[in-house]
Amino acid sequence: MVGFFCLFLTLLASKSALMFLYQKELTVKQLKKIFLLWNNEYPISFHFDRWENLKNYFNAYDDLHHILYMNGNSIEGWWCDFNRDNERWFTILVSSSFQKKGIGRSLVERGKESSECINGWVIEATQLPKKGGKLISLASKLLFKKTSTYSKTNSGIKTVKIQWKSKRSNH
Repeated sequence: MVGFFCLFLTLLASKSALMFLYQKELTVKQLKKIFLLWNNEYPISFHFDRWENLKNYFNAYDDLHHILYMNGNSIEGWWCDFNRDNERWFTILVSSSFQKKGIGRSLVERGKESSECINGWVIEATQLPKKGGKLISLASKLLFKKTSTYSKTNSGIKTVKIQWKSKRSNH
């Protein structure tokens, strides 16, 4: 019985170590961890060479909201929404080792709670190289609609704007 109780406490402790943190600002330590996550999960052409450049990129936007998915002290997922060009936009990252576990879906659902309408960019190609030669599949889910707005990045990658509107939205 004691062994079962210890196992139960261990499972309970490991479960409680996984949590979502809501923040308006990131610490330097968190930003450095997100920088590493960014460069591990986004295609190489979207990488930043220094964590300060990632910070400067987001400093250009207003009213940032962050949701961090924490595994102990490790950031395994991140949602950020912000104002850009009079619209609400978002970006999301989930560590490869935590993908296909519902973390991304949870981050998106939590992020959508504070917005009537939110926009993002997705890459049109179905696969792009990532650090380490991995490939990523780019699918839009969770009731986001593909718009007719396209853009090309500085490196020539074609992206399409996606948008989610709440049922109560007047947009």
